[in-house]
Amino acid sequence: MQKPYLSHEDEIDVIDPNTQMHYAQLSSFEHTRFPHCHDFFEFSLILEGSQLMVVNGCDLIMDAGCLILVRPGDVHSRSYMKPGSHINVAFPAKVGNQLFEYLGDGYPSKFLLSAPIPPYIMLDETECANYHQRLDELNLVRINNVALLRTKLRVLIMDMFVHHLAQYDWMALNEENKWFRQLLAKMENHENLAEGLPKLLELSNRSHEHICRLFQRELGCTPTQYVNDLRLNYVANALTHSNMDIIDISMNAGFENLSHFYHLFKKKFDSTPHKFRRSHQHFLEFKEPSGITRVGSVSADSKAVAPDHPQI
Repeated sequence: MQKPYLSHEDEIDVIDPNTQMHYAQLSSFEHTRFPHCHDFFEFSLILEGSQLMVVNGCDLIMDAGCLILVRPGDVHSRSYMKPGSHINVAFPAKVGNQLFEYLGDGYPSKFLLSAPIPPYIMLDETECANYHQRLDELNLVRINNVALLRTKLRVLIMDMFVHHLAQYDWMALNEENKWFRQLLAKMENHENLAEGLPKLLELSNRSHEHICRLFQRELGCTPTQYVNDLRLNYVANALTHSNMDIIDISMNAGFENLSHFYHLFKKKFDSTPHKFRRSHQHFLEFKEPSGITRVGSVSADSKAVAPDHPQI
């Protein structure tokens, strides 16, 4: 049986050497070019209609709002099942790999690159319209301002990687695990975390007993222990990276009982918050410019230092 013709696109034929990018809004395909592959990355966002993409032997039906990352070497073809339009943003493999290196080991780069089919997600109407508008605004950049155009395009693809694919490693899990990971991700929102266990139960839409069993099975802890651990992690980071008052930080994290907060913090970090801050803060202290005195400030001789909460 004769193999279908496979065309190959090289970066040099597609990518603008000045911006190191290529972007376009399209409403049709040259079907004679499919199936094909290329040596660069390409984000594709479906704005309207529906497409059938056959990629690495798998059929993907992509409706409006679908964002997919076609990787170097992915063999793919596509056709419209329902008339519409889509956006393509292409960039060199070198740029993509530099981005992965910059994001570090905490980003699921290996999973994104090794998965059998390209990573794809569904955006809501607002997110989809936002990307459409941002790409349309590129037409307002002066055509000879290559540096600005390149920067705006890089910000765009960074946004796609960071906001939509950063948790793709668990998006491919089974539905139960995917739901649970999504619940955990929602609890990392500051407002949800501050509300604590009641908010977790509200977001889960499950019974308290079901949630307790799930947390014990998946994480080996109770939901309350999980929430407190998230809160303590928030406090530790705020102590390290800000000069906010310790009591304000604890309240922002959702701790209403100060003694309970100090007890939990000492148990987890074997240190009081004040000592933890002194040992972990490495940035220069905030200093007033010489000759300026704050209203209500006191002299060095009479300066009072707020004592740390008694060690419990």
